[in-house]
Amino acid sequence: MTERLTRITTKKGDAGETSIASGEQLSKASLRINAIGEVDELNAALGLLVASLDAVHQADNELVGQVYQFCRDVQNELFNVGGELALPQQHFVSEEGVAHVDAFITKHNTQLPPLKEFVIPGQNLPSAHAHMVRCIARRAERSVVQLHQEEGVSSQLLSYLNRLSDAFFIVARLLGRLDSQNEPQWRR
Repeated sequence: MTERLTRITTKKGDAGETSIASGEQLSKASLRINAIGEVDELNAALGLLVASLDAVHQADNELVGQVYQFCRDVQNELFNVGGELALPQQHFVSEEGVAHVDAFITKHNTQLPPLKEFVIPGQNLPSAHAHMVRCIARRAERSVVQLHQEEGVSSQLLSYLNRLSDAFFIVARLLGRLDSQNEPQWRR
């Protein structure tokens, strides 16, 4: 395997530009660089969720183990999302990736009772992290949609990001219920 990141500080970005994997120079304020940054932030937030799952001993709970594996799968796929954003002519996000998220949603949503009101985030630490991931996923999606409107991105990329916030809403509900079946909900 070749070394990819041998120099971290290059000083090439001091003037407010950076290059993407295709070699193209872009402003750090461009829609594409913003979208790449949002996806990177999403992956980092997901790392916090994964670390909080370690704290609840995911090996002792089958559901937590499934959520843990799903999170790791998404983290890996987010590098494909970033790769596709950095190499606009390449497509790394597949229909199978979208189907994987859909299958997780379908399987785990059936384990939850229907909601009568909005859920108030913060039932426990892992659930709160999952809600943050949900929000950041939606922001990343908005950035990629904005990029799509200007330059176009693949339909699989759009679908994948669209599904993630739904999946992490379900993750947040599942993890919150580890401590209590009474989800805090908005009172009108």
